[in-house]
Amino acid sequence: LRANQFYHRLMVMLIQDVKAGVEYDPSRVDNMASSEFSELVEGSILSTNLDGILGDLRSELDGHVGGGEQ
Repeated sequence: LRANQFYHRLMVMLIQDVKAGVEYDPSRVDNMASSEFSELVEGSILSTNLDGILGDLRSELDGHVGGGEQ
């Protein structure tokens, strides 16, 4: 349960950082979750409601794709 809470919080922090312009090396992020917890993390991610966190980011990306800023 603690590992699940940790990875939920980690995921939320990464999303907030990316929205703030922080750049991460994808290979380092992949190494944050050990392989023994990969199924737990995958299930945790799939069951998490991130609409409030990702809504603004999605709107921003839709604006870029839809011919907004380039």
